[in-house]
Amino acid sequence: MSTPATITARKRDEALILLERDFSKAALDSLPGIFYLFDRIGKFLRWNTNFEEITGYSAEEIGRMHRWSCSPVRTRHWVQERIRRFS
Repeated sequence: MSTPATITARKRDEALILLERDFSKAALDSLPGIFYLFDRIGKFLRWNTNFEEITGYSAEEIGRMHRWSCSPVRTRHWVQERIRRFS
């Protein structure tokens, strides 16, 4: 059973999470170029609006894509090699 104190704490925590989400989105969107972050299997985790504008994909589409979906076939090997060197 939830008490008023636990409900208040949960609402405070939810507000802090939303504040952090909004802050990090604003920070990424303020970058002058593209930014994206993907996990070990290549699923996009975060990106800025410049990435959406340059690729032409919506946020929903990018969220379902693999990192190679946005990379031209002719440059994939070059990009893969650089990622491997810095991983």
